[in-house]
Amino acid sequence: MSTQVFLGYRNYDFFKIISTLDDKIRIEPNDYFFELDIYAWNSSTDKPFKSQIGDASGAFISGNEKERYMVLEIPSPEFTYTSMHRYSVIPHEYFHAYQGSLSKNFFDGMIELKWITEGVAASVESIYIQPYYAYNYFKNDQNQINIAVTNI
Repeated sequence: MSTQVFLGYRNYDFFKIISTLDDKIRIEPNDYFFELDIYAWNSSTDKPFKSQIGDASGAFISGNEKERYMVLEIPSPEFTYTSMHRYSVIPHEYFHAYQGSLSKNFFDGMIELKWITEGVAASVESIYIQPYYAYNYFKNDQNQINIAVTNI
């Protein structure tokens, strides 16, 4: 997998997280997914990659059948108030890229089981944060479960 990173803020942790994920959850290139550009910036910056990704904001994987890219607009208050989400969103979105590399159906957006795709990505981000940042993301941040998934 060829990856280019375009970073609109300085953060050593970003590169450490990407490197660790690339080592532990390797995204292997295939005939439909061979490149992933990553655009990351602090939300206090005025859309530094507008010519590449338009008016995109938030955190997600996007693209078309020829290219995919990851958008990571990190909300400025997460830096000010040292929110763990500024780190956990990186493995969360990276895992979505990994899911897309495993399944053409996932890559094409054909999988609509949100509780599986998002639930697993949320678990991966929580599992990543615990050993590297000594923070229990499951207990402290992932404890809000919608009643619709607990009542049948």
